[in-house]
Amino acid sequence: MTDAATEPQATPRPSRPRTWLLAAFIAFAGFAAGGGAYGLVVIRDIAATLPPTPDIATLPVSTVVVDRGGQLLRPFTTADGRWRLPVTLDDVDPHFIAMLIAYEDRRFREHGGVDWSSMLRAAGQYIGAGGPPGRQASQFTPQRLDLGC
Repeated sequence: MTDAATEPQATPRPSRPRTWLLAAFIAFAGFAAGGGAYGLVVIRDIAATLPPTPDIATLPVSTVVVDRGGQLLRPFTTADGRWRLPVTLDDVDPHFIAMLIAYEDRRFREHGGVDWSSMLRAAGQYIGAGGPPGRQASQFTPQRLDLGC
């Protein structure tokens, strides 16, 4: 008769569903890490091809001719052919600003420039469609930068 205390105890094997769940989690974590690394490489490559962001303070401004009262008589384009009229936010009609924000990006004041939920939606549409989706995330801030606002 063998003593039960001297026999080695068998370690219980994990159940199959638990093993599959662990394997699925490890696979998902690996794909997520690989996808994140790929995304960072793509963003780095895209950023390397972009021109430097212009310093708004050094951008050329259109020459303007005004009368004695300061009313605009004749503006001229800059050397690169763009219209950059000197203006402050106080000079622009508040209704125009409200209309512009409502048309371009209703949630602009909530996210301050980058709408991450729209970015996530656009990424999902891009992946689902296998290419660029019809709608895009907010373009308001890039458009402001392009206009030199």
